[in-house]
Amino acid sequence: MATSIFAHEPGGREYQAGDVIFSAGEPASAMLAVQAGEIDLFVAGALVETVGVDGFFGEMGMLESAPRTATAVARTGCRVVEIDQATFTRQVSRNPFFAIEVMRTLAHRLRDADRALEAQAARRA
Repeated sequence: MATSIFAHEPGGREYQAGDVIFSAGEPASAMLAVQAGEIDLFVAGALVETVGVDGFFGEMGMLESAPRTATAVARTGCRVVEIDQATFTRQVSRNPFFAIEVMRTLAHRLRDADRALEAQAARRA
């Protein structure tokens, strides 16, 4: 994922392995970009993805101003930076390919969710 545009963004926050960065159901107003380390994303207690350096997560909540759908937990010591709506909009205007990367990531995550639901339905049949 190409979020290196946030590699030197100020205001990052550090977490230790095992720290909860946010929980499903919490209000959201920003997405987060990973400057160092790895973050695990859990939905309904199941690990759905590990996000590493230059990756991002929490974009759905930022785009919709809706509650978080996943729980994010630091897999390793890590550093993340919050990207609020204004910063996101500014970056997209400077680098339209960033918007495409966000859309690709959303599509990938939706496709993975579809596959998981299909597998679950097949097990029930």
